[in-house]
Amino acid sequence: MAVVYMFTRSAWQPAVDIYRVAGGLLLVCEAQGCRPDQLSVTVERHRVILTGVREPPVAAARWLREEIAWGAFERQIALPVSVDPKGARAEYRNGLLLVECPFGAAVSTSVRIVVSTRE
Repeated sequence: MAVVYMFTRSAWQPAVDIYRVAGGLLLVCEAQGCRPDQLSVTVERHRVILTGVREPPVAAARWLREEIAWGAFERQIALPVSVDPKGARAEYRNGLLLVECPFGAAVSTSVRIVVSTRE
């Protein structure tokens, strides 16, 4: 049986890659078309929560073909190792949201990270 993936205007999830780098994890999230001030990153010991909005470039137009997903999203990513939420950083660069999470001790805390930009 074939698997069918459904995308709607109100529910989509951006793709996320996780890399193990020196000293921690790096999450790379596709965020093309999102404004940095509409992105939210919360880092916990074993997960990262990404939320945001991607608004269509022409709000009042009647579309003839729609392949790009628009609207709000939330993505909860389970991490393979413990990280230190207080040392995490997030940056929006060239349409990607980069979240750096240093390895950390088993401290149960949740930290909301401000997304910086570098253009």
